[in-house]
Amino acid sequence: MQEGEPALEEDYVDLWNGGCNSPPTYPFQYLCGNGDHELTLCCNAGNYNYQGSEYRDTDWFIIYKASEPFAVTGEAEYPTYLFQLAFDPVQRCDGDVTVDQQILLDPCVPSTLPLSGDIGDEVWVWGGCAGWENYPEFAYILEFQGIEGAHTATQYTTWGAVKSMFR
Repeated sequence: MQEGEPALEEDYVDLWNGGCNSPPTYPFQYLCGNGDHELTLCCNAGNYNYQGSEYRDTDWFIIYKASEPFAVTGEAEYPTYLFQLAFDPVQRCDGDVTVDQQILLDPCVPSTLPLSGDIGDEVWVWGGCAGWENYPEFAYILEFQGIEGAHTATQYTTWGAVKSMFR
């Protein structure tokens, strides 16, 4: 599956999946697994110039744990961080968001981040280039294991989640 984010360009505004870095809408990308609770996602990251300052594209994903193993394996063209974030389930982006665990993807070397949580837990995964240097736009691939498929209408969701399913 393609991430679908527009190309990074001068004065780009990250309204696609910038998560808590993109107030006030806080756009996340909800990901669903297939029948085997797996998903392969092709993403883009990099730096861009916004009104004379360097910015880093950050990708914020929401997944739900369905089974073990529960992990994400990534491979990137440039050094890329993957984080599992800890957050307050009520305050969400308005509360404290911290890094629960992380890995650094070295260029062209697959690495796995084991994810933690109980079955049904909402989990936030963050991806982005490893710094503020002038990284060009580049590709990275994430392979998720143990994530739920599409949610039913009776489960908690947000309007942003519904819109992201149809993008």
